[in-house]
Amino acid sequence: MSFQEEWVLPASVQSYADDDLLRRVRRLLPDDMAVRISGQPSCRTITVDLAESEVQAVASKLEARGQLAWDWRDDMEPPRSGDAYDLHIELVDDGRPILRVYSNSGENRRAWPLAFSIAEGLADDLGAIPEEDAPPPSDRIPLFIEPGKTSKPN
Repeated sequence: MSFQEEWVLPASVQSYADDDLLRRVRRLLPDDMAVRISGQPSCRTITVDLAESEVQAVASKLEARGQLAWDWRDDMEPPRSGDAYDLHIELVDDGRPILRVYSNSGENRRAWPLAFSIAEGLADDLGAIPEEDAPPPSDRIPLFIEPGKTSKPN
């Protein structure tokens, strides 16, 4: 069993501006949700602070996008501390640019349907592909073609 879901990004992690990433995540959520980003350019964590009272509003927004297409309520647990979830999504250069969400880390586990759906929505928005569908990094095959680039890399 895998404790993480990963998507291969079409560009290096450093190429994504913090403001752009935050804007993209906020588009997935109801207005005024607390979202922040931390870390170094090659390893960043996006954190979504979600009060237990906001779960239904977040779920409704994600369902409207075609996500959460299962009975997700059975997979939710109460927050570990207090009445809020602290969800984490990582962007890392790990042999290749990866967007990753861990299912067994703290609040991600307790609110897995939302943590996964937010990560999946961001991956879709960035044009990432599921890691299991990507060729192995050793193949050195370009996963994505840059606009206007017609020659093969050496």
